[in-house]
Amino acid sequence: MFTRRDAVKLGAAGLVAPTLGLAGSASPSVVAQESNSSWPMFRGNPARTGAMPGSGPSLDYPIVVKWKFATQGSVVSSPAIVDGIIYVGSQDHNVYAIDMVSGEDLWQFTTGRDVGSSPAVADGVVYIGSWDHNVYAIDAASGEERWRHSTDGGYPLLGSSPVVEDGVVYIGGSGDRNLYALDKDFGGELWRFTTGGRLDSSPAVVDGVVYIGGWDNNLYAIDTVSGEERWRFTTKDHVYSSPAVVNGVVYIGGWDNNLYAIDAASGEERWRFAIGKAVNSSPSVDNGVVYVGSHDNNLYAIDAASGEERWQFITGDIVFSSPVVVSGVTYIGSSDNNLYAIDAASGEERWRFTTGDSANSPVVVNGVVYVGSNEGYVYAIGSLFPAVLTADATVRGGPSSSGVERGKAKAGTEITKVGAREERGGKTWVEVTIGDVTGWIPLDAIDPATLPPEGEIEYVYQP
Repeated sequence: MFTRRDAVKLGAAGLVAPTLGLAGSASPSVVAQESNSSWPMFRGNPARTGAMPGSGPSLDYPIVVKWKFATQGSVVSSPAIVDGIIYVGSQDHNVYAIDMVSGEDLWQFTTGRDVGSSPAVADGVVYIGSWDHNVYAIDAASGEERWRHSTDGGYPLLGSSPVVEDGVVYIGGSGDRNLYALDKDFGGELWRFTTGGRLDSSPAVVDGVVYIGGWDNNLYAIDTVSGEERWRFTTKDHVYSSPAVVNGVVYIGGWDNNLYAIDAASGEERWRFAIGKAVNSSPSVDNGVVYVGSHDNNLYAIDAASGEERWQFITGDIVFSSPVVVSGVTYIGSSDNNLYAIDAASGEERWRFTTGDSANSPVVVNGVVYVGSNEGYVYAIGSLFPAVLTADATVRGGPSSSGVERGKAKAGTEITKVGAREERGGKTWVEVTIGDVTGWIPLDAIDPATLPPEGEIEYVYQP
C-alpha cells in the first residue's frame, strides 16, 4: 500500500491536480510515453541486445508493486511478453502464462524438473528448456504441448534460453555440451554442434551466424545453415554470459573477470575491459554503450567502441541479473533484494524498489517492469497513476445522497487522493480529494482501470 509517508520518502515536492469542475487531462509525461507491446524472448531480440523501444515507469508518480504472482520455486527465468500475456518458468517445474495487467494465472504447464530457462515466443508457440533435458514447444493460448525434443542428458538444461529465427529454434544443452538447431514447427533436429563444455549461455543469432559461450572457456560462431564452426575465441575461464551482437561486434562477459568485444566476422578481439570479479550477467548494448553487471556488486557502463569505462554503479550485493535499457534508463536486479533504475547516461540512481528477495533479470513493457525473484515471485512494478472520473460527480460531505454538496467534478478529472470506502444506501462511496476539495463520491464514478488498492492513496507528483 502506498501512503503519504511513502510519497514523502520519494522526495516529492508538491501536489498537482486539475481544478475542480474542469475536465482533467492526463499528465504530459504519461501521454508522451512511447510503449513497446512485447518482449518475445530473453534479451528482447535474436541479437540479445537487451535494449528495446518504449518507456519505463513514469518518474512523476510513485513506484509501486501493481501485482505479485507467487510460484512455488525460484524464478530465475526472465519473462517473455506477447499479446498481453507473460510467459515465465519457475523452479517449481512449471511454465506459467500470466495476464500482464491483472497478474492472474491463465495456465501452467508442468515439466519434469526445474525451469531455469527463459522462454521465447513465436507464432503462437512458447519454446523453453527444462532441467529434465527436454526442449518444449507449448501452445501460447491453451498451454498444451505441441512437441518436445530430448537432449542427450548429462547436466540439465539450466541457463540456456532458446532463440527463434527463420523457422529454427537454437538452444544450448548444458550437460551434453551441444548447441541444437531444431525445426520450430515439429521439433526435429536440423543439426547439433558439440563443444568442449556445458552451455548455459543463451545463443544470439545475427546474419546467418549463431554465437554462444561455453564452459570450455570459448565463445563460438556457428553457421546457422550447416552447423559448422566459423571461429572460436578463447578466454581464460568459463563463459556463462550470453552474447550481444551489435554493429558487427560480439560483446560477452567471462568468469575470467573480463568483458570482451569480439569482431563478429573474424573472431578477433577488439578490446577487453577488466572487471573486479566474474561476470554472469549478459551485456546490454544501447546508443554506443555496453552495460553489464558483475560479482563485484557493480553495474558497469563501457564505451562500445573504445572499451573505456563511462561509469559504474555499486549495489549492495552480487549482480547476476542482466540489465535492460529502455528510453535512457538501465534496469537491473541485484542480490541485495533491490530492482534498480539507473540513468543510462550518467549512472545516477533514478529509483530503487525493494522486492524483499533477490531480483533477477527484468523486462520492461508498456511502462511496467516485470521481474522474477529467488523467493518464487513475479513482480509487476510500475507507476501509480491518479484515479480518473469516468462520469460527472457531485462531491458530498458524507457517504449518502443527502450529504452536503461541496462541489462538482467533470468526467476525466484526476483525483488527488483516494481514501476510505463505505457502504450506504445500496452504493459504495469513497472519500476523495479533488483539487482542494475533499468529500465523498460514488465508487462507480471512478474508472476501475485506474482505481488503486483499497486504502488511503495520495498521488504525489515529483518535479
